[in-house]
Amino acid sequence: NLSLIAGALASESAGDTEMIKESLSTFSSHQYIDALCVQFADGTLIADGGRMPDYSALPSFSEAEENLPCISSGRFPGQEGENAEFLYQAVRVSFKGGTDAVLYGFTDLNSLPERFSTGLPYGGKSQLYIVDGDTGDFLMDTMHNFLGNLYDGSITSRTAMEGYDPEIMLEDVRSGREGYYVFFAGSEGEYYYTRYQPAGINNWSVELTVSEEVAFARVKEMNVIILIMGTVATAITLMYICVIFWKNWCRLKEKQEQIQQITFMFEVQQILFEAHQTQDLMVSALKRVAETVKAQGIFLMAAQNNRLSSKAAWYRTEDGFRIIEKEGDLKKDFPKVYQHLVKNQCVLYYRDRAAPFFSSEERELLDVLGIQSLMIASVMDTEGMRGVLCAANLEKYWDNCLYLECVAPSFMMALRNMESHQLAWDLAAI
Repeated sequence: NLSLIAGALASESAGDTEMIKESLSTFSSHQYIDALCVQFADGTLIADGGRMPDYSALPSFSEAEENLPCISSGRFPGQEGENAEFLYQAVRVSFKGGTDAVLYGFTDLNSLPERFSTGLPYGGKSQLYIVDGDTGDFLMDTMHNFLGNLYDGSITSRTAMEGYDPEIMLEDVRSGREGYYVFFAGSEGEYYYTRYQPAGINNWSVELTVSEEVAFARVKEMNVIILIMGTVATAITLMYICVIFWKNWCRLKEKQEQIQQITFMFEVQQILFEAHQTQDLMVSALKRVAETVKAQGIFLMAAQNNRLSSKAAWYRTEDGFRIIEKEGDLKKDFPKVYQHLVKNQCVLYYRDRAAPFFSSEERELLDVLGIQSLMIASVMDTEGMRGVLCAANLEKYWDNCLYLECVAPSFMMALRNMESHQLAWDLAAI
């Protein structure tokens, strides 16, 4: 911008002081320029009359001309009472007629923080500094309302995070090297993270400082997201483990149930093996079934003369099991249940549950008989139903009739063996 102003002044005459002042006033306060002046070889100065630097501190024309274009190496003082410090940039200006001069553009250091505040990183929550590495003077400080010095001991007096050394940081700034530094600000009660690197002008360094809360805000958001994802993944894993455990437990339980059923079936078969010779073994077998299915009563019925009538019935009392001699015809008394048994070979009935295969009359008859629940397993062959084994008033809820289904054929076989044995005895008696 200063080069553009110098180009505009080139059309003016070096001797037209008023016109030069007017042009300088026009360009003054343009962007980062707070004051302008022209220095001639004879030492004459023409200023815009705005905020006044201390022009007496300017280098001589010959000194300045040797380094053009140039920027002041550090803070440039203002006139007494201005309470201002400046930076200047100097370029050559050639007026009409071939007169050369030096054009100075001054920037008030106090105005820099306001000009940079809107473009700061992290949504304006960071602090920006420009430091002169030769002197340690701050040329810009967006955090404080004064310009201090980096080498005044304030940095070394603060607690640095482990792994960071303030002396290394200061030496880096002096030598124009880049790096990082983390320190604890007691007044704020948190750590501040600083990134510094050369500005590319003189021996200046640019520093960007941000608080830990701001610096790691996104990290915290990511941590929350990761935590949520981890929680979800853990929950899914636990659910998967629970499902696998549940399936394995169900398989194990099913295997145990099968082993128990097989063991139970063999026990009942062993008891019934000699039942045709000792009828008390039939009682023992029925007791064993009642104990296993936790039933109050056991009924054994067999098909005879197109009837399904009772062959034996035992009830459990306080004194143990006792036999009840009572005739009954399942096909006649419970026709709907009988039809269901022919098709499904199993009936489970609980008074407090729906039982569509029982008619209202059949349910009333069960209530009269004092039966609250039933488990019935039938034995079928090519000629139809050969018999049923029924457990009454169960102490627990069952999902199937497997325990009765696996031993019902054994009871039917034992009944046939008893009948055959009795027939043999009758024939022998003749």
